[in-house]
Amino acid sequence: MKNFDRSQRVADAIKRIVAEALQGEIKDFDMTRITVTQCVVTRDLSEATIGYSVLGSDEDRKESATRLSKVAGFLQRRIGDELRLRQTPRLHFKYDESVIESARLDELFHQIDKERKDDE
Repeated sequence: MKNFDRSQRVADAIKRIVAEALQGEIKDFDMTRITVTQCVVTRDLSEATIGYSVLGSDEDRKESATRLSKVAGFLQRRIGDELRLRQTPRLHFKYDESVIESARLDELFHQIDKERKDDE
């Protein structure tokens, strides 16, 4: 269990570092539309998958994916400097569909509620 605790602490720290960097340190593209939703680190801390969502259109989502891959080296270096791990995890970014699904479900529930009220 101790390994899980350490990997979870590292994942939480990576999530915080990446979120902070995207909100203020990267100036070449408006990264403030990107929200870091989660981070999962392998047990051996060699890889980190960072989940993110994007406010905007599908085009914004594609552009954000491209930009994230371009700044991955900078983010990895920033993580290495701050966490001082023996090996800095290699970063992977994955678009988090749960935000869209949550909004879709919320809309469906509102629609059902409205239909119920109309039937009464």
